[in-house]
Amino acid sequence: MNDEDFCVFLDNMLLDDLSRMHIKSLLSYFTDKRNGKPANKSYLFYGDIGIGKTYFAKTIIELMGKEVIFCGKSAFRNKKTQVCRNFDEVLGKIDNSKEQIIFLDDLLFLLRADIHKSIIKIFDIVKRNQNKIMIATIENKVYLDDAEVKRIEVKIEIDVPSFENKRLFLRTEYGNYLNGCQIDYIACNSFDYDYNDLSGLVKLACSHKEVTDAALRKIMGLYRSKQSCKSVIYRDVDTGLRDILGRKHIKTCLKKLMHVRKNPDNDFGLKYSNILFFCGLPGTGKTFTAKALAGEMNKPLVVVNISEYEDCSIQRILAIVRRYENCIIFVEGAENIIDYYGFDELTGFRTQLNYLFDGADKAPRDSVLIFAVYDSYLFVRDSNITHVLAFYHPGFAERRKFFRMKINPLRENVDINYLARNTDGSYWDLERLCDEVVVCYLQEGRIDKKALKGIVGWMRRKRARDRRWAECLGEKCGVDVY
Repeated sequence: MNDEDFCVFLDNMLLDDLSRMHIKSLLSYFTDKRNGKPANKSYLFYGDIGIGKTYFAKTIIELMGKEVIFCGKSAFRNKKTQVCRNFDEVLGKIDNSKEQIIFLDDLLFLLRADIHKSIIKIFDIVKRNQNKIMIATIENKVYLDDAEVKRIEVKIEIDVPSFENKRLFLRTEYGNYLNGCQIDYIACNSFDYDYNDLSGLVKLACSHKEVTDAALRKIMGLYRSKQSCKSVIYRDVDTGLRDILGRKHIKTCLKKLMHVRKNPDNDFGLKYSNILFFCGLPGTGKTFTAKALAGEMNKPLVVVNISEYEDCSIQRILAIVRRYENCIIFVEGAENIIDYYGFDELTGFRTQLNYLFDGADKAPRDSVLIFAVYDSYLFVRDSNITHVLAFYHPGFAERRKFFRMKINPLRENVDINYLARNTDGSYWDLERLCDEVVVCYLQEGRIDKKALKGIVGWMRRKRARDRRWAECLGEKCGVDVY
């Protein structure tokens, strides 16, 4: 990658302006020598595994063109590189009379309890010597001691690659195998991929040193990124708002959101949140409504179960939003956020939501974030979040439409109005009742009124049993049950 490509790459990274200035200052010191000494001597790049920390660091080091002392588990070799196995070898190869770059890749892999003193010694040598620069990578800086973190001058979090950076990466690394259309296709359809995933995808699609379009589409349909194991992704959703039964107040709110998102560059100073709260019991249509919104806006739907993550903080949620750019993100199990923060600490979470809603965070966010909760009061109390949509059990008209849609082939044998009048519960319960009706028809060849009453009675007994079980569970856990 040449200097011009790297400037484009750096400008498209999801970094703050100060971090970009630090990187440009470091490169300018080694290229034009206008500064007498570098502004900072030690740099730490941290982020998730495969996010591109090592690739970014190697690109910077190659542009510098200086002698490198490398220690890490990845492969990094060129004519000016001295490879070391441990920190003691690094200390032995440091020459105070030469300009050297010390590259420590994956500190979590390198660090051991008995060599923390060695890395601190390396930090001190770099700080005192004008000819030395240290670049290190780690998954999370919490793995470092306070003394080590304080000695590192610049700490930059590396985030997911943007669309333009994916294109540039694929063109630089795999330009001999991919054409321009294939590169654009991969970049557009790999919104949850990091650099390791992109490399793995291309290698799987290779056939006789050439990637065919058919092989690429097949691999894109089968390949799953490392992060997608914690989420379910729906592409090309064909559901729309027209498929939602009733819920006029919800449709009205979502249509407003759609009009605003279709015209983001308005001249009226309009500020409309892309954070929604869907409040309701399971089976009331929250996930289906999110799917309808995704289909209407022609965006992928990403269903994330936040309970799969050990860290349920607002920072983790924002990282998910950045990873799934330009998507509808539906966060299930949002009650785990209460367990993470505690009832007394939810004020900090609400403050962060206000921070996003007020527009103080200027980062562009094309995604729509939806929280699915049972009760939104604890989340939005004393906050500016007003987009709280309540989901209730379907009423008579909605149940009738639902039954007509589900058991339409049996409408001559089943009294739809009788079912709609004598049933209640969630859409899950109604779905189960429809299954029982169809099974009964397949067994008997017909459904009389006696059989229909028996199915309705069975459903009522089941709901009463589930209600008693939920109340007993609520008494044990000390919580209220709807």
